[in-house]
Amino acid sequence: MKKIALFPIQKNNAALARYQDLLADAQVVPILAPAHVSMDGQDLSAIDGGSHAGISLHADFEDAIEGCDLLYLDDSPFLFHDESYEKVRKIAQDKNIRVICARTLSERLHLGGEDKAAVEKELEDDIHRNRLAAIDVPVISVLTMGNENDQSHVEIGLRKFFIQQGYRVSQIGSQEFGTLFGFHEAPGFLFANIDGKRKRLMFNQFVRRIVKEEHPDLLIIGVPEAVMKYNNRILAGMGDVPCIMMDAVQSDICVLCTCCMPYTEEYFKELSLFGRYRLNCEITYFHISNSMVMNEEDDQDRLEHLPLDMEFVVSHMHDGIRPDSGFEIFNSYSDESAEKAYRRMEQELAENPEVMRGGA
Repeated sequence: MKKIALFPIQKNNAALARYQDLLADAQVVPILAPAHVSMDGQDLSAIDGGSHAGISLHADFEDAIEGCDLLYLDDSPFLFHDESYEKVRKIAQDKNIRVICARTLSERLHLGGEDKAAVEKELEDDIHRNRLAAIDVPVISVLTMGNENDQSHVEIGLRKFFIQQGYRVSQIGSQEFGTLFGFHEAPGFLFANIDGKRKRLMFNQFVRRIVKEEHPDLLIIGVPEAVMKYNNRILAGMGDVPCIMMDAVQSDICVLCTCCMPYTEEYFKELSLFGRYRLNCEITYFHISNSMVMNEEDDQDRLEHLPLDMEFVVSHMHDGIRPDSGFEIFNSYSDESAEKAYRRMEQELAENPEVMRGGA
C-alpha cells in the first residue's frame, strides 16, 4: 500500500485524509504543524469537526514520514518561516520521497512549476474564434466564501455520491491534492498575469477538451479562491478567479460553502442574487462548515477560525430559516444532511431532459 504524507494537516486539506478510502490502495499520514504538537495522537475529527475518523494525527515529522512514497506540502499560516518548508522538503528528498506542493505554497516559495506552456499554447490556438463553446453536460460548481469552509470535503463528497449512483463524473478540483482522487487540476493560467477575456476563453476550451475526451454524465468544478473580498484589508483575490471561471462555463447548480454563523433568510437571498448577477448562477445550496470566523482584535489583517463540532453546526444551521425558503442548507460531515442535498441536486438535474444521461 502506498503511503502519502500530508503536511501540515489543517482544516482546508483534511478531506484528503478523511476520504483516503477513495484513493487507489493508499494511506494518508496527517502530520501536524509544530504549533499544534499538543494534538499528537488525537483523531482527525479534532481538525475538521466531523465524526470520529479512526485516523491519528502525528507530530513528529521525521518519524511519521518514514516509509512514505509521497509528501503533499500545503501552505499554512502556522508555518511562519519559509525555511521550515525547505527543511521538510530536504528531509523528504534525502529519503527519496516525491514531493508535490500546493499552488499557493509554490508561489510563496517561488518554486518553478511543471512547464505547461505547450498545453496553454494549444488552448490559445483554440480561442481564435472569439466565442465561448457550449459545454454539453450538466455542471455543478462548488464555490467558497473562504479557505476554511470545507470546500474540498464537499467536492469529494459530491464525487463519491454521483459515482455511487452510476454516473460518469469528470471533475476539476479547487486544490491540487484533488489530482490524487482523479480530479483535473485548475489550470495555472487562471492565476497568471494575462487579461481576463483570454482566461475566460482558455478555460472554456480547457473544460470543452475534458468533456470531449471523457464523455461524462456530470462535470463538477471546484472553484479556487473566495467569491468576494472579506474586507478592504483581506482581499482574498477579490473574487476574480471565480468570476472568470463562472463566466467561461455556465453552471446548472451552484453550491456556496460558508462558515457557521447566525444567518437570516434575507442574507441567503442576497447571496443568491449575488450569484445570479456576479456568477451567472443563482445559488440555492449553502454548505455550512464546521468553523466560525473570529475577528482578530490585535491584527485586523488576519482572520481566525474557531473550529466547531458537526453536531453543533447541524443543530443550529437552520435557525431562522423557513422550511419552504427554497434554500438547501446542509453540512457535508452529516451523512443524512449531505445525502439529502445531493439527492435534491440529482433530482433537479434529472428533471431537465437535456442533462443527466447516465445513472443507475
